[in-house]
Amino acid sequence: MDPYKEKLIAGSLCSKKTPVRARVVAVMDGKLPRRGLRLIISATRTLLQGQIHELIVTDEEDAAPGKTVNRIA
Repeated sequence: MDPYKEKLIAGSLCSKKTPVRARVVAVMDGKLPRRGLRLIISATRTLLQGQIHELIVTDEEDAAPGKTVNRIA
C-alpha cells in the first residue's frame, strides 16, 4: 500500500532543509545474491541526530519502490 496514493497523509511532510554531516563508522564487505528484499514505498525519511542507519545498495536496473531485489551489498 502506498500511503501517499491512498491519501492517508495530509499535506507535506517536508520542512526546511539543512546541511547534514555524517560519519561512516563501518563498511561491511558482504554480498547476498538471493536476498529477496522488498523495497518499501516512502516519499521521505527523517533522520534524528545520533541515530544509526544502514545503507543497502543494488545494481538491479529495475529496482523501484514496491519491487523485490535479490542482489544487494
